[in-house]
Amino acid sequence: MKAIVTVLYGLKVSSITYDNGLEFARHELVNELLECESYFCKPYRSWEKGGVENYNGLVRQYFPKGHDFTTITPERLQEVEDEINNRPRNVLAYQSPNDLLDHLRAS
Repeated sequence: MKAIVTVLYGLKVSSITYDNGLEFARHELVNELLECESYFCKPYRSWEKGGVENYNGLVRQYFPKGHDFTTITPERLQEVEDEINNRPRNVLAYQSPNDLLDHLRAS
């Protein structure tokens, strides 16, 4: 909850679609703080969370299925996060997620 609010606070957020994990139990507080709505995916319907599934695919390019995540150092995880978030995306008019976020924050 804290990470979501920290990243999105001050941006115009209409809605957030969550998976069904316990880590999203405080979604109502997030709604209040960000003045947005929340929705939850139905179990086993990955198409309801396309952005998450796409991001999972990007992460799998670095850590293939079956990879032991306990062997990943925080430094390596940060490297991968930086690479993914600075990679231009067709869906973002060839901007990177970080470029777009910087633009939104400056608006």
